[in-house]
This record gives sequence, C-alpha cells and structure tokens, in this order.
Amino acid sequence: MNALVACSLAAFGGVYLWASIPLIIACGVYAMAGRVSIARARETRVLDRLLLASVACIGLQIVPLPYAALSRLSPRAPGFYSTFLLDYAEGPDGAFPGRPLSIEPADTVYALALTSAALLLFWVCRRMFAESGVKGVIRGLAWIGLVASIVAVVQRATSPRLIYWWWEPQHPTAEPFGPFVNRNHFATWAIMVIPLTAGYILARVETRRDTSRFRHPIARLFRSISGLDVWLVAAVALMTLAVVLSRSRSGLLALSVALLAAALRTRRRLRHVGGAWLVPYLAVPLVVLAIWADPNAISERISETIAGSEPLGRMVIWRETLTVMRDFPLTGTGAGTYQTAMLLYQQSSRSNFIFNQAHNHYLQLASEGGVLVAAPVLLAFLALVRLAWRRLRTDPDGLSWIRVGALTGLAAVALQSVWETGLRMPANAILCAVVAAVAVHDPVYARRRSAESKHSG
Repeated sequence: MNALVACSLAAFGGVYLWASIPLIIACGVYAMAGRVSIARARETRVLDRLLLASVACIGLQIVPLPYAALSRLSPRAPGFYSTFLLDYAEGPDGAFPGRPLSIEPADTVYALALTSAALLLFWVCRRMFAESGVKGVIRGLAWIGLVASIVAVVQRATSPRLIYWWWEPQHPTAEPFGPFVNRNHFATWAIMVIPLTAGYILARVETRRDTSRFRHPIARLFRSISGLDVWLVAAVALMTLAVVLSRSRSGLLALSVALLAAALRTRRRLRHVGGAWLVPYLAVPLVVLAIWADPNAISERISETIAGSEPLGRMVIWRETLTVMRDFPLTGTGAGTYQTAMLLYQQSSRSNFIFNQAHNHYLQLASEGGVLVAAPVLLAFLALVRLAWRRLRTDPDGLSWIRVGALTGLAAVALQSVWETGLRMPANAILCAVVAAVAVHDPVYARRRSAESKHSG
C-alpha cells in the first residue's frame, strides 16, 4: 500500500492522464488482491451504503436520457448544449436529441473511475488495518513524506520552475513544489501526513512511558524516547518546514487551525504524556526557516490574503461559480466538468486566466454534482466522522492518539478545501482514502494484542 502511495506522489501527483490512469488501475488490482468488505458490519453499513450511493449518483450523470427527461431534470442543459455543441440541433421530427446529465461525459467517466478507485482502496485498507494494524503503514508514510519534503525544499531552492529539475509543467503559470504542479496540492498531501505521524509519536510515547524512579515528567519522557521517535519527529519537522516554504496560505492556515483544535481537545492527555517535548524539535526547522527562507515573500502572501489584492481573487471565481449552481441545482453539470462549464459561464477576462477549478471544493462539488451527488457525499462524510468518533471512545491506550492524528489530518484538508480543490489530485485522493481508513478502522488486531499482553502479564 505504501508503494502505491509513493508511486502516486512521484508521478507528478497523478495530474496528467498518462500518470493517473495506471494509478487507477493499480488501485483496482490492489482491491482485487485484497478481500474487500462492504456494508457487512453493522457499524459500517450506513457509511458504506452512502459511499456506494455517491458513486451510483455520479454514474447516473453519464446515462443518456431522452430530451424530455433531460429538460425536466436539468432545464438549463439543452440551452448549454445548443450554445456549446455545434452539432446539437433539432432533428427531423422536431425534437432535440437526448443527452446525459453531464455536459462532458468523458470527464465524468474519469471522475467516476478515480472516485471508485479511491473508495476501493479505502475499503481494502480498512480491512487490512483491522487485521494487521496501522503502525507499519504510518512509518512508511512518514518516510515518504520525509523524502518528498527534502526533494521539494532542495528543488525549490535550486530549480523553482521545474519538477525533478527537468520537467517543465505544461501550464505556463504553474507554481510547482516537489512532485506537484501546484504548491497548494503539495500542502494538501503534507497536512494529512503531519498530524497522523504526530499522533503515532504520541502513541509511542504514551505506551512506552517510563514510570520508574524518575519522578519528573521530562526525565521520564526522555528516558522513553528511542531513535525511531527522533527520526519521526524529524519527519514531522521537515514536512512542516516544506509546507511553510511552499507558501501555501490555505495549507498553513488549515494545518495550524486543525492542530490547535486537536491540542485544545486533548490538552489534558498532552500534559500527561509530556507532549511539550515536541516543541524543541519543531523549533529547529523554524530557526532554519528564519535564516534561509524569504520572510518578505511569505509576508507578502499573507498581506495579499488579508487585503484581497490579488489580480483575480477567489471571490470573483466563487461568484461566477454560483451562477452555475443556480442553473444546475438538482443534477449539476457532471463530475469533473467544471472547466468545461466555465468556458461558457466565465464572465471575467480570459486573457490571463481560465477558471479550471473553483478554488473551493464545496462549491465545485455543488456545481458539478448538484443535490444529486452533493447530498450523499455530505451524508457519507458525516457518517464517517460519527463512526470515527465512536471508535475513538473505545480505543485502547496509544491507538487513540493515532486516530486523533488521522481525524486532525482530515479536518485540515476539510478546512483547506474552503480555498482549494486539492483532493482532485489522484495522489491526494489515494492518501485521503488511506487516512480515512485509519480514522475508522476497527482495531481488532490492537485489542487482540492488548488482551494477549495482559494475559501473559
């Protein structure tokens, strides 16, 4: 599984079709090799059925419909086709031909394939984590994040316009960072792994805390620290540094708010574990940042956000996206068709910018999916959070920190999605499926090991 995550990250995040198609196929093969369990357990039945409903609703968008049904379900669609498609005209019988709900069925087929692949991976990982645990997977993700962050930081310093020092992104205004064409998409990946790794560190410290002759909590803490803990903290620090150097405002804000909320929620347990020991390690990259990074560029990015002085801000994009939502409220324009819809709906100047994303995942979901897709997706998200919260209340010691880390990563991405659509990238969708599986898996393995250790003791 870690190999799949690493490949998806290395392949430019899957942004290009030639890179994403093999990743989608690999997810399908991985699911076929594993034993996928869907809607069997009582606790997961509601979530799984809502996820299946979400995929089914995307599939409905590519089903050809007669003109009468199309005009009734999506009244604006025939007018869009008449303007956008040169061959869409009245037939010899005086009627217009039928079409799918999606204005660009090929793009919706791709979105359906990517969504299905991510869900299959989620179900496989959920079963796998229940049987064999999550610690090895998290260590692998930390290694991947550590290497990716080092490459991203060095690449940014030596060749900021190229990926891997030789690949020039196809879009002329792209701002690559690491393997991603868009620096915000790198931040999306990193802010899922950082809290998960931090949760694993705290889990290790809590389960291995020394309670012997050392009374002072700091003394007991350092006695329980191992070499693995040190490099895990180094991975968290370097990934955090990479997010800062990427100058992704949405990533920085989302990560900061999510970590602060998690710290406030678990402040009593943090004091008990001695989580303050993370501070000196995390302070090291901040000192490096102050010496090496460009504080003027970072402050300029923050000032642009506060003043709203960007040449074509998100408010303009959001306002014009609302027009699509009003015209396609029930069925949307079709999953993955935002850029096609904006060829007609973008009213701003197109000399420098063409809207290929809404810079708000919720608005893009509503415009592409309408109530048809957005409703089951929203309900599935709520069901996932509810299930994870129930699991958290019954977790054994240590594992709860890992689940808190996974939930914090998902919360960070949910917050960043107010400004970005990073989960459209296959690498981020694949990682999100893995982190979501960590958040909701049933720790059968952990409970069995805990029972065995108590019995042997």
